[in-house]
Amino acid sequence: MDRADEATAAVIQGKLPEGVTSPVDKAPTPPKALSDDEVDRIIDQIGEDTGFERMSDDESFFLDDLDGDAKERTGADVKQELANDQSMLDRLRGCVI
Repeated sequence: MDRADEATAAVIQGKLPEGVTSPVDKAPTPPKALSDDEVDRIIDQIGEDTGFERMSDDESFFLDDLDGDAKERTGADVKQELANDQSMLDRLRGCVI
């Protein structure tokens, strides 16, 4: 058997050439699932860091949308969107096993 045939036979048997590692060996370890308490703590921390609750309803600023276009938003807009997101997360939380 020549070297190419030997290498092909080894790969068929699941043996990789010396010095070559499988992509599975390089895959990162998946993160552990967060508990509900940890998720709530993280959400609370983000709220404290961003200060959206303290934002004035008439405060105006620009945010990029998905198209990359800057759109003017008010504090009231952001608070409403965050409330909608939280409501959706609360509904989904009951669906996760």
